[in-house]
Amino acid sequence: MASLFSPIQVGKLNLKHRVVLAPLTRFRATRTAHVPVVPLVKEYYTQRASIPGTLLITEAALIAHEATGYFNFPGIWSEEQIKAWKEIADAVHAKGSYIYLQIAATGRLAHPEVLAEEGGYPYIAPSPIPLSTRPLDAAPPRALTIPEIEKYVDLHAKAAKNAVDLAGFDGVEIHCANGCLIDQFLQDVSNTRTDEYGGTIENRSRFGLRVVDAVTKAIGEERTGVRLNPWGRSQADVEGTEKGYIDYPFSKECIEALDSKSANNLF
Repeated sequence: MASLFSPIQVGKLNLKHRVVLAPLTRFRATRTAHVPVVPLVKEYYTQRASIPGTLLITEAALIAHEATGYFNFPGIWSEEQIKAWKEIADAVHAKGSYIYLQIAATGRLAHPEVLAEEGGYPYIAPSPIPLSTRPLDAAPPRALTIPEIEKYVDLHAKAAKNAVDLAGFDGVEIHCANGCLIDQFLQDVSNTRTDEYGGTIENRSRFGLRVVDAVTKAIGEERTGVRLNPWGRSQADVEGTEKGYIDYPFSKECIEALDSKSANNLF
Protein backbone atom coordinates (compact mmCIF):
# COMPACT_ATOMS: atom_id res chain seq x y z
CA MET A 1 0.00 0.00 0.00
CA ALA A 2 2.95 2.32 0.41
CA SER A 3 3.16 2.88 -3.35
CA LEU A 4 -0.47 4.06 -3.43
CA PHE A 5 0.59 7.17 -1.55
CA SER A 6 3.85 7.76 -3.41
CA PRO A 7 4.26 10.52 -6.03
CA ILE A 8 3.92 9.82 -9.74
CA GLN A 9 4.35 11.89 -12.91
CA VAL A 10 1.41 11.60 -15.35
CA GLY A 11 1.95 13.74 -18.41
CA LYS A 12 2.56 17.23 -17.06
CA LEU A 13 0.98 16.45 -13.70
CA ASN A 14 3.10 15.97 -10.60
CA LEU A 15 0.73 13.90 -8.50
CA LYS A 16 1.54 13.55 -4.82
CA HIS A 17 -0.25 10.20 -4.61
CA ARG A 18 -2.03 7.70 -6.88
CA VAL A 19 -5.62 8.00 -5.65
CA VAL A 20 -7.69 9.62 -8.41
CA LEU A 21 -11.31 10.72 -8.22
CA ALA A 22 -13.18 8.85 -10.94
CA PRO A 23 -16.03 10.48 -12.90
CA LEU A 24 -19.35 10.30 -11.06
CA THR A 25 -22.60 11.44 -12.67
CA ARG A 26 -24.36 14.03 -10.51
CA PHE A 27 -26.96 15.93 -12.63
CA ARG A 28 -25.95 19.24 -11.01
CA ALA A 29 -26.63 21.50 -14.00
CA THR A 30 -29.48 23.69 -15.17
CA ARG A 31 -32.33 21.85 -16.88
CA THR A 32 -31.95 22.76 -20.56
CA ALA A 33 -28.99 25.19 -20.70
CA HIS A 34 -26.77 22.51 -19.13
CA VAL A 35 -24.74 24.99 -17.08
CA PRO A 36 -23.07 23.54 -13.96
CA VAL A 37 -24.63 24.85 -10.75
CA VAL A 38 -21.43 26.50 -9.56
CA PRO A 39 -21.97 26.67 -5.77
CA LEU A 40 -22.78 22.95 -5.55
CA VAL A 41 -20.28 21.71 -8.11
CA LYS A 42 -17.41 23.92 -6.94
CA GLU A 43 -17.86 22.82 -3.34
CA TYR A 44 -18.00 19.17 -4.37
CA TYR A 45 -14.72 19.26 -6.28
CA THR A 46 -12.79 21.58 -3.97
CA GLN A 47 -13.60 19.30 -1.03
CA ARG A 48 -12.01 16.45 -2.94
CA ALA A 49 -9.01 18.58 -3.92
CA SER A 50 -8.10 19.37 -0.32
CA ILE A 51 -4.85 17.37 -0.44
CA PRO A 52 -2.52 19.19 -2.87
CA GLY A 53 -1.36 17.14 -5.82
CA THR A 54 -4.64 15.22 -6.21
CA LEU A 55 -6.11 14.46 -9.65
CA LEU A 56 -9.87 14.78 -10.11
CA ILE A 57 -11.82 13.68 -13.18
CA THR A 58 -15.22 15.31 -13.46
CA GLU A 59 -18.53 13.79 -14.36
CA ALA A 60 -19.19 13.64 -18.10
CA ALA A 61 -19.77 16.96 -19.81
CA LEU A 62 -21.63 16.66 -23.10
CA ILE A 63 -19.88 17.97 -26.19
CA ALA A 64 -22.81 19.68 -27.94
CA HIS A 65 -26.51 20.35 -27.52
CA GLU A 66 -27.40 17.65 -30.04
CA ALA A 67 -25.32 15.19 -27.99
CA THR A 68 -27.46 15.56 -24.85
CA GLY A 69 -30.78 13.77 -24.39
CA TYR A 70 -30.84 14.25 -20.61
CA PHE A 71 -32.02 17.21 -18.57
CA ASN A 72 -29.69 18.73 -15.94
CA PHE A 73 -26.57 17.24 -17.51
CA PRO A 74 -23.58 19.61 -17.82
CA GLY A 75 -22.16 20.65 -21.17
CA ILE A 76 -18.99 22.27 -22.47
CA TRP A 77 -20.13 24.03 -25.66
CA SER A 78 -21.58 27.39 -24.57
CA GLU A 79 -19.91 30.48 -23.12
CA GLU A 80 -22.03 30.23 -19.99
CA GLN A 81 -21.01 26.60 -19.43
CA ILE A 82 -17.34 27.38 -20.02
CA LYS A 83 -17.47 30.31 -17.59
CA ALA A 84 -18.99 28.09 -14.89
CA TRP A 85 -16.48 25.31 -15.42
CA LYS A 86 -13.60 27.80 -15.32
CA GLU A 87 -14.64 28.96 -11.87
CA ILE A 88 -14.69 25.34 -10.74
CA ALA A 89 -11.32 24.49 -12.32
CA ASP A 90 -9.73 27.62 -10.85
CA ALA A 91 -10.99 26.67 -7.38
CA VAL A 92 -9.42 23.21 -7.67
CA HIS A 93 -6.13 24.72 -8.83
CA ALA A 94 -6.21 27.11 -5.87
CA LYS A 95 -6.10 24.00 -3.67
CA GLY A 96 -2.93 22.86 -5.44
CA SER A 97 -4.65 19.99 -7.25
CA TYR A 98 -5.45 19.04 -10.85
CA ILE A 99 -8.70 18.49 -12.71
CA TYR A 100 -9.62 16.79 -16.00
CA LEU A 101 -13.00 17.17 -17.69
CA GLN A 102 -14.61 14.01 -19.02
CA ILE A 103 -16.26 14.66 -22.41
CA ALA A 104 -19.01 12.52 -23.90
CA ALA A 105 -21.86 12.12 -26.38
CA THR A 106 -24.97 10.07 -25.62
CA GLY A 107 -26.01 8.48 -28.92
CA ARG A 108 -28.75 5.91 -28.30
CA LEU A 109 -28.63 6.57 -24.52
CA ALA A 110 -30.44 9.85 -25.18
CA HIS A 111 -34.12 10.28 -24.48
CA PRO A 112 -35.73 11.31 -27.79
CA GLU A 113 -38.34 13.45 -26.05
CA VAL A 114 -35.57 15.50 -24.41
CA LEU A 115 -33.80 15.99 -27.73
CA ALA A 116 -37.09 17.12 -29.26
CA GLU A 117 -37.85 19.57 -26.46
CA GLU A 118 -34.38 21.09 -26.44
CA GLY A 119 -34.13 21.82 -30.14
CA GLY A 120 -35.62 19.11 -32.33
CA TYR A 121 -32.32 17.24 -32.46
CA PRO A 122 -32.27 13.78 -34.06
CA TYR A 123 -32.05 10.58 -32.03
CA ILE A 124 -28.93 8.91 -33.45
CA ALA A 125 -26.63 5.92 -32.96
CA PRO A 126 -24.18 3.84 -35.00
CA SER A 127 -27.07 1.56 -36.01
CA PRO A 128 -30.88 1.66 -35.60
CA ILE A 129 -30.80 -0.56 -32.51
CA PRO A 130 -32.66 0.70 -29.42
CA LEU A 131 -31.64 -0.04 -25.87
CA SER A 132 -33.12 -3.28 -24.57
CA THR A 133 -34.29 -1.41 -21.47
CA ARG A 134 -36.58 0.87 -23.49
CA PRO A 135 -40.23 -0.04 -24.22
CA LEU A 136 -40.67 -2.53 -27.04
CA ASP A 137 -42.65 -0.01 -29.08
CA ALA A 138 -40.05 2.76 -28.62
CA ALA A 139 -38.75 4.31 -31.82
CA PRO A 140 -35.21 3.17 -32.64
CA PRO A 141 -32.40 5.67 -33.19
CA ARG A 142 -31.38 6.64 -36.69
CA ALA A 143 -28.00 5.47 -37.96
CA LEU A 144 -25.46 8.26 -38.26
CA THR A 145 -24.37 9.23 -41.75
CA ILE A 146 -20.68 9.51 -42.61
CA PRO A 147 -20.80 13.35 -42.59
CA GLU A 148 -22.50 13.23 -39.17
CA ILE A 149 -19.78 10.93 -37.85
CA GLU A 150 -17.17 13.40 -39.07
CA LYS A 151 -19.06 16.20 -37.33
CA TYR A 152 -19.04 14.29 -34.05
CA VAL A 153 -15.27 13.84 -34.34
CA ASP A 154 -14.93 17.60 -34.70
CA LEU A 155 -17.33 18.24 -31.80
CA HIS A 156 -15.16 16.15 -29.48
CA ALA A 157 -12.09 18.15 -30.47
CA LYS A 158 -13.92 21.44 -30.02
CA ALA A 159 -15.12 20.37 -26.57
CA ALA A 160 -11.56 19.46 -25.59
CA LYS A 161 -10.28 22.88 -26.68
CA ASN A 162 -13.09 24.58 -24.78
CA ALA A 163 -12.14 22.62 -21.67
CA VAL A 164 -8.39 23.22 -21.78
CA ASP A 165 -7.94 26.53 -23.60
CA LEU A 166 -10.98 28.39 -22.26
CA ALA A 167 -12.11 26.72 -19.03
CA GLY A 168 -8.59 26.02 -17.75
CA PHE A 169 -8.77 22.26 -17.23
CA ASP A 170 -5.50 20.34 -17.09
CA GLY A 171 -6.80 17.89 -19.68
CA VAL A 172 -9.78 15.82 -20.76
CA GLU A 173 -10.86 12.20 -20.51
CA ILE A 174 -12.67 10.95 -23.62
CA HIS A 175 -15.62 8.81 -22.56
CA CYS A 176 -15.50 5.56 -24.53
CA ALA A 177 -17.33 3.46 -21.94
CA ASN A 178 -20.70 2.73 -20.31
CA GLY A 179 -22.64 2.67 -23.56
CA CYS A 180 -21.80 6.22 -24.66
CA LEU A 181 -21.56 6.96 -28.38
CA ILE A 182 -17.96 5.81 -28.86
CA ASP A 183 -18.68 2.62 -26.90
CA GLN A 184 -21.72 2.04 -29.10
CA PHE A 185 -19.41 1.98 -32.11
CA LEU A 186 -16.94 -0.34 -30.36
CA GLN A 187 -19.54 -2.92 -29.27
CA ASP A 188 -20.95 -5.30 -31.87
CA VAL A 189 -24.21 -5.49 -29.92
CA SER A 190 -24.92 -1.87 -30.90
CA ASN A 191 -22.95 -1.56 -34.15
CA THR A 192 -24.08 -3.61 -37.14
CA ARG A 193 -22.84 -1.19 -39.79
CA THR A 194 -21.41 -2.60 -43.01
CA ASP A 195 -19.28 0.40 -43.95
CA GLU A 196 -15.83 1.49 -42.74
CA TYR A 197 -17.21 2.04 -39.20
CA GLY A 198 -18.63 -1.45 -38.65
CA GLY A 199 -17.85 -5.15 -38.83
CA THR A 200 -14.26 -5.87 -37.82
CA ILE A 201 -12.63 -4.67 -34.62
CA GLU A 202 -10.52 -2.33 -36.72
CA ASN A 203 -13.59 -0.76 -38.31
CA ARG A 204 -15.59 -0.54 -35.09
CA SER A 205 -12.62 1.20 -33.47
CA ARG A 206 -12.29 3.74 -36.27
CA PHE A 207 -14.63 6.39 -34.83
CA GLY A 208 -13.02 6.25 -31.38
CA LEU A 209 -9.54 6.40 -32.86
CA ARG A 210 -10.47 9.38 -34.99
CA VAL A 211 -11.81 11.15 -31.91
CA VAL A 212 -8.61 10.39 -29.98
CA ASP A 213 -6.52 11.65 -32.89
CA ALA A 214 -8.55 14.87 -33.21
CA VAL A 215 -8.45 15.56 -29.48
CA THR A 216 -4.71 14.93 -29.15
CA LYS A 217 -4.10 17.26 -32.08
CA ALA A 218 -6.31 19.89 -30.46
CA ILE A 219 -4.87 19.87 -26.93
CA GLY A 220 -1.84 17.57 -26.95
CA GLU A 221 -1.18 13.92 -26.12
CA GLU A 222 -0.06 14.79 -22.59
CA ARG A 223 -3.50 16.25 -21.80
CA THR A 224 -5.60 13.42 -23.23
CA GLY A 225 -7.02 10.40 -21.41
CA VAL A 226 -9.50 7.68 -22.40
CA ARG A 227 -12.04 5.67 -20.41
CA LEU A 228 -12.96 2.16 -21.60
CA ASN A 229 -14.97 -0.73 -20.18
CA PRO A 230 -14.26 -3.69 -22.46
CA TRP A 231 -15.56 -6.28 -20.00
CA GLY A 232 -18.70 -4.51 -18.90
CA ARG A 233 -22.16 -4.06 -20.34
CA SER A 234 -23.55 -1.42 -22.66
CA GLN A 235 -26.36 0.00 -20.51
CA ALA A 236 -27.85 -3.45 -19.75
CA ASP A 237 -27.18 -4.83 -23.24
CA VAL A 238 -24.67 -7.68 -23.02
CA GLU A 239 -21.61 -6.97 -25.09
CA GLY A 240 -20.35 -9.14 -27.91
CA THR A 241 -17.76 -11.86 -27.52
CA GLU A 242 -14.75 -9.93 -28.83
CA LYS A 243 -13.49 -8.51 -25.55
CA GLY A 244 -9.97 -8.06 -26.90
CA TYR A 245 -10.73 -4.90 -28.82
CA ILE A 246 -8.94 -2.91 -26.13
CA ASP A 247 -5.70 -4.52 -27.30
CA TYR A 248 -6.08 -3.26 -30.84
CA PRO A 249 -7.04 0.38 -31.06
CA PHE A 250 -5.70 2.36 -28.18
CA SER A 251 -2.34 0.59 -28.08
CA LYS A 252 -1.82 2.30 -31.45
CA GLU A 253 -2.48 5.78 -30.10
CA CYS A 254 -0.24 7.83 -27.82
CA ILE A 255 -2.35 8.90 -24.86
CA GLU A 256 -1.32 9.68 -21.33
CA ALA A 257 -3.99 7.93 -19.27
CA LEU A 258 -6.12 4.84 -19.89
CA ASP A 259 -8.95 4.35 -17.42
CA SER A 260 -10.29 0.82 -17.89
CA LYS A 261 -13.58 0.23 -16.14
CA SER A 262 -15.90 -2.75 -15.81
CA ALA A 263 -19.32 -1.68 -14.61
CA ASN A 264 -22.79 -0.74 -15.76
CA ASN A 265 -23.21 2.81 -14.55
CA LEU A 266 -24.72 5.86 -16.19
CA PHE A 267 -21.74 7.73 -17.61
